[in-house]
Amino acid sequence: ETFGADVELVPWDKLKRNDIDVLLKLFDELPPDKRDEAEVVLRHVHALSCEQGVQALGEAADELHADAGKITVNGCKIYSFSPNRFLKRLALI
Repeated sequence: ETFGADVELVPWDKLKRNDIDVLLKLFDELPPDKRDEAEVVLRHVHALSCEQGVQALGEAADELHADAGKITVNGCKIYSFSPNRFLKRLALI
């Protein structure tokens, strides 16, 4: 979702970690209603980055794909599943 921002202007291949100026400029140029919508989405993404969010993702994957092939590598479960089914389930969290 771009919320109407012209993301073609972003030099994605040249961005470095913490290089947010161009993204912040696009965000600031959004109309207030679109900026509010984008902020809600960004808050949800940020919430998933904490330990509880990662755990919720893992639990959703376990529940949705209890019968899927999975292996554990360095303590992380890797699943063999349909990404579309997982994303639909994730939207319900």
